[in-house]
Amino acid sequence: ATKTHYQHLLAYERWANQRLIAAIKQMEFPDERILSLVSHLLAARTVWLNRLQNSNEVMPLWQALPIEEAENLLLQVDLAWEKYLNNLKEEDLPLLVAYSNMKGELFETPVHQILTHVFNHSTYHRGQLADHLKGKIPIVPSTDFILFVRE
Repeated sequence: ATKTHYQHLLAYERWANQRLIAAIKQMEFPDERILSLVSHLLAARTVWLNRLQNSNEVMPLWQALPIEEAENLLLQVDLAWEKYLNNLKEEDLPLLVAYSNMKGELFETPVHQILTHVFNHSTYHRGQLADHLKGKIPIVPSTDFILFVRE
């Protein structure tokens, strides 16, 4: 995959997250599971971006931020990801990144595999979120990639 591919996936991710957040904001009281999944999307994307930038800064992976706060923080992390990808060079994609997981275990993973993981991870949790929203809102928006590319 190329840098442009990951930039396209970031645009898709922003689109998909915004669709779900708009639906959640229609709810008077989103439950803790909904808030926890949105907050987890934010936290995981933040932690992985920090790892790619050689920062050890972490945030709790499972908290339940209010939806407006999570939305604002997601917009900020989207901008940070956009800046990271804009500055990324094609030759950086195979480079190894050394980092430790939340248990303190050390790993080395190529940049391109981390990027693929981050976007797949988000898709997985958006699926969980969409499933949990069924029956709680009138229409759960689809976040299929093919719908994004058709727009």
